[in-house]
Amino acid sequence: MNNVDQVPSTNTVLTGDLRFNLAQIIFRLIEWHKLRQVDAAMQIRISNAKMSTLIKFAKDPSQTMPSLSTSKMLECIALLGCDVDIVIRKPRSLNYRSPGAITVVQA
Repeated sequence: MNNVDQVPSTNTVLTGDLRFNLAQIIFRLIEWHKLRQVDAAMQIRISNAKMSTLIKFAKDPSQTMPSLSTSKMLECIALLGCDVDIVIRKPRSLNYRSPGAITVVQA
């Protein structure tokens, strides 16, 4: 089994489309675990067809986005052995019209 210290992309901050970032993390974890596509699909409890779409999307965001919710993608990351924490910080401003930022950090 792989050494935990060698988990892919430590301390990586991903910005942009949230689902694309989550798809990339899932793809990297599948590669790190050295799972075949069919085994990865079974591990994260999705169909092989959805797994194929997810992998294509992770490699190229112009491909069709997988029909997986953000919640399901977070669950997939957890099923691949990662802890997933969601942290919501207090507003930076009293002006509610000043939107906050969404950032994915893989640590």
